Amino acid sequence: MSYIYEAIRTRGFEPRDLEKYYQRLEALAHRVVASPLKFSREELRMEIAECLRRSGFSPTRNHAVIVRCHYYGDKDVELLPVEMLYDDFSVRAIRPRIGSMERVTKESILLENCSVKDELLEIHRIKNLHLNGDNSVTMWVTEDDEIVAIDGAPVVCVFENEIRFSESISGVEFQLAYNVVAESHRRVAKGAIRLSDLSQAKELLIVDYRGITAIAGWNDHNYMNITAEWLASRIGDVEKNQNF
Repeated sequence: MSYIYEAIRTRGFEPRDLEKYYQRLEALAHRVVASPLKFSREELRMEIAECLRRSGFSPTRNHAVIVRCHYYGDKDVELLPVEMLYDDFSVRAIRPRIGSMERVTKESILLENCSVKDELLEIHRIKNLHLNGDNSVTMWVTEDDEIVAIDGAPVVCVFENEIRFSESISGVEFQLAYNVVAESHRRVAKGAIRLSDLSQAKELLIVDYRGITAIAGWNDHNYMNITAEWLASRIGDVEKNQNF
């Protein structure tokens, strides 16, 4: 199976920020498979609502739907509903450590939401469980030691006087988090996060549709999650006032 995908968060059966997710899928389709999407925004909206309704999901709680656009197969689009544990954008209870590191290039297909990335992430998770016996995650690092993803998700590094968002990969929730920090008048930047930065960091976070994951540690260095809690709370407040 070859596919590209986007995980779209919803409030009840209504997608949040559908235009942003659709634009990302459009751009991804052109970059990865040089082909347009086979459905419109409104068709996607209706399919997401029907998927959640058919699966017995609540019409009032928050959910997510993984939209897979298949190529070279029998199916065009596959929707996978995901039950969210938290009803607001939250810090996840799980706090994994970084258990392994893999080298990638900045142009790697692994940085795109596609079936290759999904398959390798699953291999990494099984490998970490086998080697470490826990829920540790894999960090992807370029040859010049830039951290481009952790557990496949974009990275935020919190220092004493700066919150730095990775410039390598992004996402709807990642950009929302950046906007929230920028509007709070805290010192924020987008730039490279390198291995040498990790010993100076106070917190190490990843942000995606699952919420904010506060990394517990890397090697002998342990991280806090104070900014993670603050940021999740601020995003939750923004989304409560959001008009669809």
